[in-house]
Amino acid sequence: MSKEPKTILGISLGTRFIGYAVVKYMDLVDWGNKAFKGPWREQKQVAITWALEKLIKRYNVTHLNIKVPHRIERYKPLMLIRDDILQLASNNGIKTKIWSLQKLLSANNYHSKTGKRAFLTKIALKHPFVTHEYTNNDEVQVYYEKVLEAIAVAETGARQ
Repeated sequence: MSKEPKTILGISLGTRFIGYAVVKYMDLVDWGNKAFKGPWREQKQVAITWALEKLIKRYNVTHLNIKVPHRIERYKPLMLIRDDILQLASNNGIKTKIWSLQKLLSANNYHSKTGKRAFLTKIALKHPFVTHEYTNNDEVQVYYEKVLEAIAVAETGARQ
């Protein structure tokens, strides 16, 4: 009897943008950024959860790796989203792991003080088709940082 392949959904959590990446058979099969504009409201929380649920079902996700922002506990909307995602994963029997930036960098042999930019650059170079517009433009950088963090957390989870 063959075992179902490990399918990892990596998420870089935010309230305006959520980066996502799907890794299956150690290959990056999908990536992107979901935008949720406007002020924080319960409808936004529902929309974020619904968007992630669609990805989970579309790719038959078996593992979920979430990169959370620094000091998540200081911003209630992020904690609410995280809790909704954890409940969604639990309801679907998905193994979940929460990653801080420090844990993610450490798992990839980078130091937290100087490593984020170098680490994201390494991910960008590995996947040039994803990041052809990754530049020093701040607006573009925010978009791609979320995507690159999601790819990093998905690929790190795939190796474990």
